[in-house]
Amino acid sequence: HELPHLPLHDLLAQSDFIVVTASLTTDSHKMLNNDTLSAVKPGALLVNVGRGPLIDESALAAALDDGRLAGAALDVRDPEPPDGHDLLSTRTNVIQTPHMAGASSSVRQRLQTMAAHEAIELLRTTGRMPNEIR
Repeated sequence: HELPHLPLHDLLAQSDFIVVTASLTTDSHKMLNNDTLSAVKPGALLVNVGRGPLIDESALAAALDDGRLAGAALDVRDPEPPDGHDLLSTRTNVIQTPHMAGASSSVRQRLQTMAAHEAIELLRTTGRMPNEIR
């Protein structure tokens, strides 16, 4: 069963949960702003695990204040870490995590293994592989 493609405003108006995982580009910068958040279904919950600048934080604070959003969970912020003008950290309806998923030992192990494999492949394809490794 294929899901329909909906314009962002329509999708936000129908969603109980909004999970932001988009890449940050010039087109996606502050894609959730006063205009788009005005379409949110009242009481929805927002989760951002993508990039902080995808959300206009002052618009997010306004959406939390007026009840359009019941709460938010933020793994990323803009700026990161938040500065002295932070509108979100003291709220009881905002959960924050320190954007440290890449710092776990299992992730570091996988990254080190992947880097080693890439280095070996580079040496192999350039013909510079030392005899003792072959």
